[in-house]
Amino acid sequence: SGCCVAAAAVITSVMADHGMERQRQILGLDISKKGDQRCYLDFAISGAKVGRVTFVLYTHLCPRTANNFIHLCIGDKGRGTYTGANLTYRGSLVHRVINDFCIQGGDIERGDGTGGESI
Repeated sequence: SGCCVAAAAVITSVMADHGMERQRQILGLDISKKGDQRCYLDFAISGAKVGRVTFVLYTHLCPRTANNFIHLCIGDKGRGTYTGANLTYRGSLVHRVINDFCIQGGDIERGDGTGGESI
């Protein structure tokens, strides 16, 4: 069943890392290949840090999608042409959490999952 966050969770920091060897050691068996990238998002609720989610981006399988995600983490693409919003996950809201399944957020246009601004 779903879970509602009592206060808005906010992505407070993001990072793209070009090294995967430690992640391979931790995961053991995975489908990643040398050269795949890793990113993380830190989360906070009412200013208090609550955790970090680390992503392995399979750049060898979906390079364009992985590249877009990396740029949204880094925030190096400036402002969107439609909304003028910063093209970054930093400071964006989490609008939906389903326990043991998913976290949805990063809507830089509307903050509720209905926005369309992107790189």
